[in-house]
Amino acid sequence: MQTDTMETMTEPADPSDVGLTLVVDDQPAVAATVAKWLEKEGMACHVAHSGCAALEMAEATEYGLVFADVHMPGESGLDLARELKDRDPSIQVVIITGSTHLQTAVEALRLDADDYLLKPFDPAALLHSARRARKHRQLILENQDYRRSLEDRVRQQSRRLERLYLSSILALVKALEAKDPHTRGHSDRVASYALALADRIGGVDRDSLEVGGQLHDIGKIGVRGGLLRKNGPLELPELEHVQTHPVVGVDILTPLLDDPVILEIVRYHHERWDGAGYPDGLAGEEIPLPARIVAVADTFDAMTTSRPYRSARTHAQALAEIEAEAGRQFDPEIARIAAEVLSRPAARVS
Repeated sequence: MQTDTMETMTEPADPSDVGLTLVVDDQPAVAATVAKWLEKEGMACHVAHSGCAALEMAEATEYGLVFADVHMPGESGLDLARELKDRDPSIQVVIITGSTHLQTAVEALRLDADDYLLKPFDPAALLHSARRARKHRQLILENQDYRRSLEDRVRQQSRRLERLYLSSILALVKALEAKDPHTRGHSDRVASYALALADRIGGVDRDSLEVGGQLHDIGKIGVRGGLLRKNGPLELPELEHVQTHPVVGVDILTPLLDDPVILEIVRYHHERWDGAGYPDGLAGEEIPLPARIVAVADTFDAMTTSRPYRSARTHAQALAEIEAEAGRQFDPEIARIAAEVLSRPAARVS
């Protein structure tokens, strides 16, 4: 028998058990006897002969039940119980001692020890304590599993509700766009262009980017319709009103979904690389990457479709203008990639 090292008395008979058992006593004969009794109960036991050795073993192995002698050189059984409980409150610790001092028992209870055995004890008392501790740990683990399962179900239900809300909102966006021939299909095209850019850029959640592209203009629901179709330049109060739509969009979506990427796209897709955009005047890499991507995709589609106040530009003209605004309105790297990616018909949506 090796002192202060792990000794496997038997292999676990049942993988669904509540964990290995660790017997800690500085007297090798006592530790071996306790382990032998527990082994007859079908428990897989490891043995340590000091608190320090037990802690090292607990770093590498998960134990469900620990029998620890109080009086050992160095780390006492009470110190060991405290540290093990701090690491894993579900671990069951049974204190064993030859001391009848009341203070020892009180300290063991204060540390949430799960049982307290006085030496000398017979096998029946030991096994009764072990069975009770194992049952207690099993109940704790079942409760933890139930709580995790319940949390998973709540998350799944939240995702289902979120998808339902999103599908309703997307249907509303499409219905609003369909009323105006100049904006029909705009959001779907922006999402498609953004995905084509993101495939080259990387580092972006495609699902969130696609939905963000589709919802980027949701806040225009709160803009007076006549302003969006005005045939001519907007006056300053009108322009300021139109520029509220990113914040309005976030206000609409925040109670309905919990996706920061989508919300960032909606709020920041009109920010500019030089800091002259709205609503927050962010500049450069302060603007989240997905919003910078959608800004280019949005502008490209806006320029290549007819509006009441101007005719559509060709794709080459739109890309040339985006390239000219690199470093001012747009992220220079995204503008460069757009000139390559969006010039190919496969990246466009009719």
